[in-house]
Amino acid sequence: MSDKPKIMIGSVDVTEHVGAMYDALITSMDWGSGFLHDDEIDALLIIGELAGFDVPEDARRQHPKLIDGWIAEAKAKAEALKADQHTDR
Repeated sequence: MSDKPKIMIGSVDVTEHVGAMYDALITSMDWGSGFLHDDEIDALLIIGELAGFDVPEDARRQHPKLIDGWIAEAKAKAEALKADQHTDR
């Protein structure tokens, strides 16, 4: 069983499809080209990190917001939600 989270829309697992779109964007990016705004890049990289997809090192270097706390905060919230759901059973 994979440790990677599943991306669900309703009861449908769309992880593979989101991964394919993520890979297409990541591999076509010229980091720093201006194709995407910083907040769009941060959102893309945050989704990639949280979903367990590969996040390029050059993207991490050029977009440090990904590293300075947002991921840690989001993971903490997800763990708290998971714990709440577990205790509700």
